[in-house]
Amino acid sequence: MDLRIFLYVVCVSACLVSCRTQDAKDTREGEDVSLECRFAPQLASQGPTYYWQRTNKKNHDNVAISGTPLDTNYRLDFRPEQGRYDLLISNASYERDNGEFACRLKASGSGKDLHTQSFTVTVLTPPSPPTVSPSLTPTATEGKPLELVCSSTGGSPDPIIKWYREGVREPIESAIRSITDQGAASKLVLKPSKEDDGAVYKCTVWNRAMAAGTKLEALVNLNVNYFPRVEIGPENPLRVERDGTATLQCNVDAKPRVTSVRWTRDKRFIAIAFNHQINRVTLQDAGKYTCTADNGLGQTGEAEIYLDVQYPPQVSVEAGPGLARQREVEEGESLSIKCNVSANPLPITVEWTREGRPDFRQNGDVLKLHRVSADSAGKYTCRAVNILNPYSLTRQRINKVGNASVTLLVRHKPGQAQITPDRPIATEGSGVTLTCSSVPPGWPVPQYRWWREVDDSNPS
Repeated sequence: MDLRIFLYVVCVSACLVSCRTQDAKDTREGEDVSLECRFAPQLASQGPTYYWQRTNKKNHDNVAISGTPLDTNYRLDFRPEQGRYDLLISNASYERDNGEFACRLKASGSGKDLHTQSFTVTVLTPPSPPTVSPSLTPTATEGKPLELVCSSTGGSPDPIIKWYREGVREPIESAIRSITDQGAASKLVLKPSKEDDGAVYKCTVWNRAMAAGTKLEALVNLNVNYFPRVEIGPENPLRVERDGTATLQCNVDAKPRVTSVRWTRDKRFIAIAFNHQINRVTLQDAGKYTCTADNGLGQTGEAEIYLDVQYPPQVSVEAGPGLARQREVEEGESLSIKCNVSANPLPITVEWTREGRPDFRQNGDVLKLHRVSADSAGKYTCRAVNILNPYSLTRQRINKVGNASVTLLVRHKPGQAQITPDRPIATEGSGVTLTCSSVPPGWPVPQYRWWREVDDSNPS
């Protein structure tokens, strides 16, 4: 036997005993609707009991038995020999007819169900416009959950309620939908942030009673109080030249707004003004400053700024005791002289030069001379250069120079004494100057003695 024929026979045989189906019918207030109950005509030969049942929000009862309707708005098309037992509803009413209807055939005696056919009748009713609680302009606090409940009453079928955020086409899937006797509702739980302040959320309501493409909606304008956000300026770190003026700026974004801030340094209170000014900045003013803002929401905002005090190179030479800044060594010795440099920013150049010797130059902070001679004596200068770039609208860069000198004295014997001029010519009655010197000159400064040779052959 063909499988399809076999299945058909099985299904028909089953319906001779009992068929259960579920149909949906939409109607509107005042309209007529027909519920068509069909069964196998062979069942009529068993003399079953015929009746219609109705279940609505109020009760569950029979509305027709055999050929007799029990409500004036109900009529029957009762032709059992044709397998027909239709319920005709006129002037449909939501209160009466919105619900479940069941057509039943029961066997006499045993009460066994021979046929059951169910209908869901929906009397279409538009929902009411949505209402939102706590309000359409709720105020929330950053980080604290906020529940927005959108509800609608009176709709049939129960309306579909969706939440959207303005600018986003897709609905918010996290919304929780609920149905009660009072209507339908959708709860949206938000954990608002600063970025949500001023955000617009939309609740839409729709059911089949409404025309396609139309929706009822309510707009919610969210007001979020948020913790302070603190920004430090005008730049960080703030570079200021020594003896200049430093203005530390504290900019606060908070809701509600703050009227003052709290400046501290090393946990010590300094000021409450948004702009804290320090006149004639010293090196002791350099360091970290903290601005704290509090708008009463339970969480403060703060930011730190570093004050960078810049100054030219301060140079000193380790030349030994005394104020003369001299260094004395023996001829043939080697020596190192340290140049101490304090500067901010650090110097880009530290070098040694020698007075009268433009070709002499040593890079670094230590002057190194090996096996010094009398020719090594002289004045040596340590020179340091840095570039200041204090904050300004013009972003200027300033070269600064600092230096310190030391005189190197080399202990050595004086050379052969020389008298200049070597052939002096004098005029009787006039003065003449003779100079005695030596090369090398000798150090410490030698003592010179003059004497005059006397010619014994020439009597005075």
